[in-house]
Amino acid sequence: MNRINNAFLKSIANELELQEDDFTTIMEKMNPKFQIPINIDPNEHSIMKWSISEHFQIRYDYEGCEKDFTARLFSSELNATKEVYVEFGYDTPVVKVATSVFINNWYSFIGASGYLGATIVDVEGNLVLEFSDDNETMLRSNFKI
Repeated sequence: MNRINNAFLKSIANELELQEDDFTTIMEKMNPKFQIPINIDPNEHSIMKWSISEHFQIRYDYEGCEKDFTARLFSSELNATKEVYVEFGYDTPVVKVATSVFINNWYSFIGASGYLGATIVDVEGNLVLEFSDDNETMLRSNFKI
């Protein structure tokens, strides 16, 4: 795990599978018919082009959010998946992790990005959630949370 510098990620290193490919390549390999286009504009605060896709959104950073969102995620479609890819951006590689590990530690995963956003996709490429990297602290997904 020499490419991981974050203390939280190091503490769960045995739960993580580092990916050699970048996020865009992983998405293309998983689901070529993926319905949410990837945003390649470096000036945007989102990896996904949510403006042209049906999606749900909700603020995720408020007092009590950790318990609330853990319960929401366990009650969502995401909980039926086995594993997810987590994209942190910048210098941290994409990792694959058990969905239950992500859900139980979702806020720590967001913290591992320096609170600069993260994108999570189930390994089948059907469910996507993106935590914004701006002061909106918005979670957008293609399924209800």
